[in-house]
Amino acid sequence: MERLVKSIPFGWWLPLLLLVTLVLHWSALPFSFFSDDFSVVHKLGARQDLSPGTFFRPLPDWTLWLQYRLHGPDPWAFRFVNVLLLGVNGWLVALLAKKLMRMEAAALASALFVLYPFHLEPQMWIIGRSTAMATLFVLLALNAAASDAGQWPKVNGVFFFGSLGALCYESALLLPMMLAAWFLILGPADKRFWHKAIGASAIAVAVHLLVRALVINRVANEYGAEFFTKPLSNYLGMVAKVLGRSFLPPHEEPPVQTVRFALLIVSLAIVAIGFWRASRAEPQARRIAHLLILLFGVASIIAIIGGVSTRTSESDRFLYLPSIFLCMLVALLIERIRNVLLRRSVIVLLSATCLFMLKRGQENWRIASGIIERIIEETPEPPPDGRLLVWRLPSDHKGAFIFRHGYREALELAGRDASRVRISPEGPDAVGEFLRTMTGDTLHRNGNDRWFDAGEAIKRMP
Repeated sequence: MERLVKSIPFGWWLPLLLLVTLVLHWSALPFSFFSDDFSVVHKLGARQDLSPGTFFRPLPDWTLWLQYRLHGPDPWAFRFVNVLLLGVNGWLVALLAKKLMRMEAAALASALFVLYPFHLEPQMWIIGRSTAMATLFVLLALNAAASDAGQWPKVNGVFFFGSLGALCYESALLLPMMLAAWFLILGPADKRFWHKAIGASAIAVAVHLLVRALVINRVANEYGAEFFTKPLSNYLGMVAKVLGRSFLPPHEEPPVQTVRFALLIVSLAIVAIGFWRASRAEPQARRIAHLLILLFGVASIIAIIGGVSTRTSESDRFLYLPSIFLCMLVALLIERIRNVLLRRSVIVLLSATCLFMLKRGQENWRIASGIIERIIEETPEPPPDGRLLVWRLPSDHKGAFIFRHGYREALELAGRDASRVRISPEGPDAVGEFLRTMTGDTLHRNGNDRWFDAGEAIKRMP
């Protein structure tokens, strides 16, 4: 690893990381859209509706609209951009890490970020792009603040990139806290600049919230407001879940995860004690470790509020930003291993484990993609004098989204007429004259209606 890093100029790391991300995700590029992808792409592309809707994340929406104008509803092209964003962010991770540790460790941090298996949603789920774009601008802002440029160019860069990040996803609103953590832990000499940078990022957040309130008449929609109504105990429990899921794959059995989490805590304690002893004569290394731990905690706030699942990969997009500082911290710890053979063995073992888990996660999305394509293919046309009533639409496959939303839009993007298609959580054997629909309305039974059982289509999959 050390020889490879020293032999490659840093300027080549960007194309190299882009190539690595494409190789890792090449087989996943042809997957279908997933769930909300259909709704959003149909709204922005087919209907040319650029209104903000229930969320105010206009910048990613504009990129999706532009892509639709260029190549139509081709999932391959949309996902290609998402994958490239991972490579660009990986390079920005190396650029930021290079300011805190040796080049070899910085390169390892970027490689681990690209290989990290528990933030797969922003690559697979097209509208997960918002998370990746917000992270892009947060990394640009942090790199601007830590650069050697003049004071005001750095302040302007923090404000500019912070403002753009806020237009992508709410995680960018954490930027002032990240800059404050950097200032408090490392105590840089240029205190006046850091005061201005923190202030500029706070102004960017305030301006964004004001614009959001003016455009959509609220700061948070009902979906977002629900995250702040839970008891305090829920958030404390979510801290443990976020910490566990940052290191552990999901598992359907809670007892298994409990045992895993206990082993994880013991392992982390052993590593922390070993690092503390090994770095007695290196106070700067300790400060950097403290900074990365604090940044990981700050970046995890959205995951703690929004919630992640320990049973499936659902919502692992919330781990995208925290994984930056986790990968940097792991690289810093590996750098402290003095024995060359042991250090290289740890790197190989860790990389192989990440690759294995990454491919296993991609397999879930592949299966979900196959289910979506099968259901769309087998959906019959509505009868000429009735409606097509669809039931048993699957929600997800182990966290890989299928049809929580977007079924009718998926039919329309496939060139089908969905005006007489209705989705019901009840089947043809339901008792009563009326049926419930997924929109909450009631539907009067009609003898001319035809039923389609989406669950049977899944059973017939090869």
